[in-house]
Amino acid sequence: MLSRKEALALARRYRTCPPAAIRRDPAHREQVRRHLAICPHCAAEDPETFDAWDHLAEQTVRQAPPAGQAGGGITAGSICGLRAELARWREGFYYNPCAVLVVEPIEPPGGLFLVVQLYHDTVLAAPGDLVFSPGSDGGPEMLAECWNRYTLPARYLAPFRRVPEPVLEAVCKLIANPRDYPPWAPLPRPMTTHDPRTAFRRLEVEVGYTFAAAGAREILGAAGDPLRELDSTGTKILKAGIEELRAGVHWPVRAHDAAELLTRMRFADGDLPLAAADDAGESLWAAWVYIRDGRVAEVRPLRAHIFSRVRTDDELVVSGRVEQVPGCPQIPRLLACLERGAAAPIWPRDTHWRRGEFLLRFAAHGAARARLKLTVLCSSGEAL
Repeated sequence: MLSRKEALALARRYRTCPPAAIRRDPAHREQVRRHLAICPHCAAEDPETFDAWDHLAEQTVRQAPPAGQAGGGITAGSICGLRAELARWREGFYYNPCAVLVVEPIEPPGGLFLVVQLYHDTVLAAPGDLVFSPGSDGGPEMLAECWNRYTLPARYLAPFRRVPEPVLEAVCKLIANPRDYPPWAPLPRPMTTHDPRTAFRRLEVEVGYTFAAAGAREILGAAGDPLRELDSTGTKILKAGIEELRAGVHWPVRAHDAAELLTRMRFADGDLPLAAADDAGESLWAAWVYIRDGRVAEVRPLRAHIFSRVRTDDELVVSGRVEQVPGCPQIPRLLACLERGAAAPIWPRDTHWRRGEFLLRFAAHGAARARLKLTVLCSSGEAL
């Protein structure tokens, strides 16, 4: 059995190193040169090493789905491979398509799916991961990263088998409570100081973000931007509408536009419901704001949970979920910022958001002591 450090090194190669066909393609020459400058595994350019790696990669994905199955026959419990053409370069690394487990379809059914990311080496399993056998016929075990979930369009996915129903049930339970393991599942060992699994999780967040962000435009569709209309209305009118519905709402600093007004408002302590103790991770209060026919129709607090905060040299990546988001005639928009006292807030470089789940990327500069602020905005000309 490989050590965790060895498994981590292989995971980095499997996830972010270009295969032989890409390395030898003249169209990728500049990207390959950049990759060789930053990847210690590929820098030696040893043909024997490359050939051995390609063989390992082929063995790992030997169950890859045929090309003609994209988007068809997907249900909760489907193991899917991401389409080969989704592979992409980013910041000198080549992100190879991963495998995912479909948790549930997202309304309207058939177009979008909530998924959790899969990996084939269970040596890297940590608390919150589920180690399972993909079928009743045995075969190599896999791990489902129940904390690493996001939404993908159906056309990105090619299903090639289903997991037994108890596996899907266990994944759903672990999503709700990372400690709720079924009796049949092995319990991963707790994380330790300088644990290679910490670096592995950072890697897996990057992999998931790469493909989730690629589908974000399709996920959000053609939804308009309600902030333009709100900015034209004026922050004073918007502020007055919020204060009329929620006495005690206040702002620590003057807001310069609608986005800042909505994200930086504070509820009075007595206006926040009592929350049960939560030892599953970090939590915070977000806001729900519903604008109907240009007027503020509803304002209330929502509970939010942080799944992970991953910091690299130049970015902070935060993932989590806003609980019990109310129904909305239009796709609601998530507004987020990192608040730094009286200083200007840090706005995300990218926001991936669907059905309560979010993944945010911020510039790391100034983010160390900043406070995450979230508001879910629904804007509609129709009645609920």
